[in-house]
Amino acid sequence: MESEGKLLKIKNLRKKFGEFTAVNDINVKMFENEIFALLGHNGAGKTTAISMITGLIMPTKGDGE
Repeated sequence: MESEGKLLKIKNLRKKFGEFTAVNDINVKMFENEIFALLGHNGAGKTTAISMITGLIMPTKGDGE
């Protein structure tokens, strides 16, 4: 069930550095009044994903609305 007040939708977010793929096609929906967390081991791409979502770095592919 999706909550009212959708806040952010990320579609097919990808970041490549040369031949290395740091983030590979993340799809996520974040809603108001809900807690969102990215979990993963070291080097999983969490910081890169957040940097793209916040606009610090440009994604290779993907869209947000």
